Amino acid sequence: MNINIILLTIIEIFYLFYMFRIFKTTMSINHPLEYIYMDNLSNYFKHSISTNIYENKICDFGKDAILLLIIYLIIRLFLNLYNKKINRNINYFILVLSLFISFMNMNAVLYILPFILLDILYY
Repeated sequence: MNINIILLTIIEIFYLFYMFRIFKTTMSINHPLEYIYMDNLSNYFKHSISTNIYENKICDFGKDAILLLIIYLIIRLFLNLYNKKINRNINYFILVLSLFISFMNMNAVLYILPFILLDILYY
């Protein structure tokens, strides 16, 4: 097993956890549709829009969903350690699904894009 894969996965896990669960900012980036559909969502899916309040800009759903992605990364790492490769198509499907779901919140898209690009380039 390549030590680079282990280090890359650990860095990705810490990055995703930090950006989606801990990181706080006053800046919020939104697309016009967010203003429309945010009124019809439960609080679980709501995130702050265009506020200058220093806070995490990810909704509770995003905070929970990122934990599922982190669990996937851990499983993928252990499968790679035991020479049972995850199918590349499954990996790309997970990445595309993650990006697609992130479009509910443009902040989430900006946070997840570096991870997705790095993962595609490396795997």
